[in-house]
Amino acid sequence: MALTAYATEPAATADAQITDAQISKARTAVNALQTELQTALQNAMRDGGPIAAIEVCQIQALPITASISEQHKLYIRRTALKLRNPANAPDDWEAQQLADFAARQTR
Repeated sequence: MALTAYATEPAATADAQITDAQISKARTAVNALQTELQTALQNAMRDGGPIAAIEVCQIQALPITASISEQHKLYIRRTALKLRNPANAPDDWEAQQLADFAARQTR
């Protein structure tokens, strides 16, 4: 899974120059989201086991993502090459980044 953060909707930024400050802002937001999701999952595993952790993914992940998006004034979403939800399909740029990540893992 990958987390993507945009200053606006992705289509509006696809051809725009991205500054170091924007990259830093996006990384900060994505790190905050990852930390909050990981904490929620760890707490659920501790308190209720795998079933509770699955419920975090089903029920809490989207509201947590929306909250972090709002706090950082960014559009953040989760995507992957292997999807459980077709609505989360990566756009072309995201798909290329995910393929690059996968290629680096096999080295």
